[in-house]
This record gives sequence, structure tokens and C-alpha cells, in this order.
Amino acid sequence: MTLKKDAVRVIEDGRGVILFPFGTQGVMRTVKGGNLRHFHVATIKPGAVRGNHRHPHHDEYLLFVGKGGRVVLGGNGGTKSIKVDNAMVRVPKNVAHAVINPGRKEISVICFYGGPAKRKPGMVKEEIA
Repeated sequence: MTLKKDAVRVIEDGRGVILFPFGTQGVMRTVKGGNLRHFHVATIKPGAVRGNHRHPHHDEYLLFVGKGGRVVLGGNGGTKSIKVDNAMVRVPKNVAHAVINPGRKEISVICFYGGPAKRKPGMVKEEIA
């Protein structure tokens, strides 16, 4: 038997690593409200922040593997910080968000969009954390 090994797009910087196993525009399977899109895995080093953006057309799902992460949500009413341990957070479209690792160990977050496949996943930078 031969196993097929596909290349994975990897982005690494001082905050950690992001892996895109299905490319940046890949559509995996149908989910409620549209398709599962832009699937990626991010590691976040202690003290680092990822995100500080919003998606105008799609909800984003953040699946935290392990303990110690925080999600910051922002809007016209200010910001709200939520501690997340081994859980999934749905960030509604057009809500600014960031992920913070305030702990001493690297954390992992599996991220993907849900929503209509006919719209290109957009991202707007918005500094909230």
C-alpha cells in the first residue's frame, strides 16, 4: 500500500504557526448555513495575539485544543474577553475578534469559516487586543 502525502501551506512567525491543510480557499464539506471554508490550524505562543480582524460575509469558528486561550470580541459597545478551554467559539460575521494566549504554554486553535460558498471569504483588519 502506498500512502499519499500532500504538501501543507505553512506560515510561521513570532506568534506561532498556521497550517492550511486544504489550501486557503478550499471547501471541505457542507455545514449549516453554507460550506466549511478556509480551514486552518494555528498555534499561538505564550503572550502572543492573533486575529484583530473581522469577516464581513462569514461566521468564523474557533476550536480550542487545550486550555488557556482567550477570545476578545469587539464592537460598538466595547470589547469582551472570554476564557476558552477545550471548546468551540462561533464568531458572528462582522464582529471583530482576536485570540490571546496569556499562559505559559503554546496553544492550538483550529479555525474555519462557515457561510455561502458564492462569497469570497473577506477579512478586514480591526485592532481590538
